[in-house]
Amino acid sequence: MTFPALTERLPELSAAAAGFLAAAVLFTAGGMRRAAAVRRRAKARAVEAARLSGILAQAKDGALVLVHEAEVADPAECTVACSRRLAVLLALPQGERAAFFDVMSALAPADAEALAAPIAALLQTGDTFDRTVAAPGSGRTLRLTGVRADETPGTRITSVIWFSDVTRETAAQEEAQRDIHTLRRDRSRYRAALDALPLPIWLRNEDLDITFCNTAFARAVGAADPISARREGAELLRGAAGREGRDLAARAQAAGDSRQEREVLALGGTLRHLDVRETPLMPHGASAVTAAEAKVLGGTVGIALDTTEQQDSRAELARHDEAHALVLERLGTAIAVFDGGQRLRFYNTAFVRLWQLDDAWLDSEPDYGTVLEVLRDRRQLPEVADFPAYKAAEIAAFTDLLEPVEALMHLPGGTTLRRVVAPHPLGGLLLTYEDVTDTLALERSYNTLIDVQAETLNHLREAVAVFDAGGTLRLSNAAFAALWELPEIRPLPGGAEASDAALRFTEVVDLQARLIAEAAERRDFTARMARLFHDRDAAEGALSHTGRGAVRWRSAPLADGGAVLSYDAAADIPADGCGSLAPVLAGGVRSIAGWSEVLAYAHYGALNPRQQAYIDSIRDAAAAMERLLVATDELRGGGDPEPPETLDVHAALSDVLAAARERAGRREVDLHFDCQPAIGAERLSLDAFERLLGMALDMALTGCSPGDAISLAAQREPGGGLTLTIADTGTGWDVSPGGDRAAEARFAAIRSYAALQGWRFSFVTVPNEGTAVTLRRERA
Repeated sequence: MTFPALTERLPELSAAAAGFLAAAVLFTAGGMRRAAAVRRRAKARAVEAARLSGILAQAKDGALVLVHEAEVADPAECTVACSRRLAVLLALPQGERAAFFDVMSALAPADAEALAAPIAALLQTGDTFDRTVAAPGSGRTLRLTGVRADETPGTRITSVIWFSDVTRETAAQEEAQRDIHTLRRDRSRYRAALDALPLPIWLRNEDLDITFCNTAFARAVGAADPISARREGAELLRGAAGREGRDLAARAQAAGDSRQEREVLALGGTLRHLDVRETPLMPHGASAVTAAEAKVLGGTVGIALDTTEQQDSRAELARHDEAHALVLERLGTAIAVFDGGQRLRFYNTAFVRLWQLDDAWLDSEPDYGTVLEVLRDRRQLPEVADFPAYKAAEIAAFTDLLEPVEALMHLPGGTTLRRVVAPHPLGGLLLTYEDVTDTLALERSYNTLIDVQAETLNHLREAVAVFDAGGTLRLSNAAFAALWELPEIRPLPGGAEASDAALRFTEVVDLQARLIAEAAERRDFTARMARLFHDRDAAEGALSHTGRGAVRWRSAPLADGGAVLSYDAAADIPADGCGSLAPVLAGGVRSIAGWSEVLAYAHYGALNPRQQAYIDSIRDAAAAMERLLVATDELRGGGDPEPPETLDVHAALSDVLAAARERAGRREVDLHFDCQPAIGAERLSLDAFERLLGMALDMALTGCSPGDAISLAAQREPGGGLTLTIADTGTGWDVSPGGDRAAEARFAAIRSYAALQGWRFSFVTVPNEGTAVTLRRERA
């Protein structure tokens, strides 16, 4: 059904109504008069309709007019008129002639369906409604308002549905809703983030009242939650009057900048160091956009940083620095630290003592260049031709040095310093100075001693090799090299470490085994050598050399954990036995003993414990060898025997024991003396007597370990004879057949020498229990 435009229908509707009324009046009495009135009213309505039609045409909102009978619920039963504005808003192709269905079709289907009930209620009962719908064809959002416009009794009813374009308002509202949602979400996230932080955080308004605080703040002030903390007006810094926190915020607000206090507070039952800071929300220099914003930003934000761990770390670092400084202060090495600006930041007492500088001047933190100038003026630096260049090179180390550099400084006074310059981890340089003048002299003396030993060994017909505790061949003589077809190993200067190419003990044994003629002897020799460093016992044996015939070998442990091996080829031993060998050995032994005494008594500087152990071992071995050589020489009948004299036995034994006490002390062996002062006198050769007892005590000391004991006892026999007993609690000796041949040889030498002096010799030894040597002499 096609509907005419609203502007066309209104006059038509008015004229029809007027004609209908005029005809009705003609059929009534007095109709003429009433017909005139009807015509007048119809004309007025037509004028009003025209006026309303113009208003509708110019209105910014569109209108859909529904004229209907009372209680009509179906819009199809209504006379419908569409305004021109509505046709534009909905982009209706029919324009003002659009029907109700055309209007509804221009709306979103869901919206058109949702309007059915409200429109029916409007037509039937006059209920107004207000809805917002979408018009997809025009891309607009419209607000529909349904009202009843005319409800004159006895006439048809007019209902109007107004269509307002709220596209922009809706878009703005939706955007505002989205912004509100985003703000609420962000606020929740920010609040959750602040609550998750372990740091107390709070906000104050312009009156410095706390308006927000997080969970950590509530915990810190002992409140159940942030809301309770705000309600109670809790403050982290309470102070005596409870206003210390507000005062800090007031100072920050007045200054327009952060203000902080460091406090120690009890939190969670423990004392914590807190750095409490208040910062204005709008510091000096910032400006608010509006007065309302200025009011909102008139407060402060506060935060409390827990610095307990930092304080503890600082205290611990200070203790470490103090401890390190104390350690460096107690060192004998002179130490100085210069910072990145070349200023002296630390020095120890040894530094002052070495350079003889004034403490007060050093405390003024002079720069490195000034220190060099002062030392040069005092002739305490190496003499150089171009001092400015030397000084520039020294100062350049502050920027160029990457690794520690060690060098010797030879001063004009004859002092030699070992200097180490190293980059400091915090910038600058660390310098250490050590006076090595005596050490270098000792090293030269030590090297001389080693050279003497080497020359002595090279004059021996006996082949000798010395191995260190690690099994490296450290020294051998020419006889050893010739016997086993090996290179001669000269001693390394200054106790230097052997190179990787040095021969090891197992390699030497393998090279020796190839020159042993008999397979059985080869296996026996290799097996006994394998036990040498493990058993730490003296040993000896014999083998058949492919080129030199019968060879006897001996091994003995050294005090430093090493071992010495010697070999005697039968073809090399002189006809008179060892007679011609004794003078050769005696010279070298005396030289070794002399140099070892010089070193032992620190004539060239103090020895470290390891050097002292080496020297003590050399001294003991030299003394024992010298006594053995003299005794051997006397057994051969060489030299003039010393005439006997009357000796006080107690005094002579005391002297012998005193001479042995030093060696016993170094080995941590106790010495005991049991002799009556009135034991009397004997006709004895003093040197021979002391030598005999020395050989016996040497044997006892060799078998003792730290903690063992040696006793020397003297006793008169009923017949006037004298009995001497040297007993020890050492490891004892294996003198069974095939046992310790070296021990047998030494006991045999003591027995022979004792017999030469008129003593009867006997001994008892038990492995792991000890040895007792007895010397008896009848009264002359």
